[in-house]
Amino acid sequence: MQTITSAKTSLNQIPALHKKIDFQSGTTNLDYGGGAYEKTSEWLYDTYNVRNVVYDPFNRYDGYTVRVVNSCFINPTDSCTCANVLNVIDCSYSRRGVLRGIAAMTKINAPVYFWVHEGDRTGKGNLTKNGECWQENRKTEDYLEEIRAVFPNATRKGRVISATNSGGIL
Repeated sequence: MQTITSAKTSLNQIPALHKKIDFQSGTTNLDYGGGAYEKTSEWLYDTYNVRNVVYDPFNRYDGYTVRVVNSCFINPTDSCTCANVLNVIDCSYSRRGVLRGIAAMTKINAPVYFWVHEGDRTGKGNLTKNGECWQENRKTEDYLEEIRAVFPNATRKGRVISATNSGGIL
């Protein structure tokens, strides 16, 4: 279980990941760990006509989170973005839970995109300077093995890890 909250990592800005994806108009995206703010949702709608559903149990109230989960289980989303989430989780078991959640909440063959903040790139995880958040400090490519455990076809191009939901591994 994730032992250190990631709530303070939420920023009111559009993640770099979202700017690197050519979203399909008229679709719904699951923004897994999308934070407390609506800026990304507004930008996706205005730019691509994409409805963005944010799942973030650390930054959204419980009722909202339950509604999102229920909605996605009934109507899985067309795509998923997961920006700067895996790197703030201090436990591989919890990271695997994130990946499984994404697989369960997106359609089969849905594109899934990941981006991580690499921190100091040493691979030595620790608390941030203020002691309030965790940072894995791993390079992007160091997440591929964990992601491939749920999304076997995951590939990396620069800082973006892309996959499709095969639906076979939960």
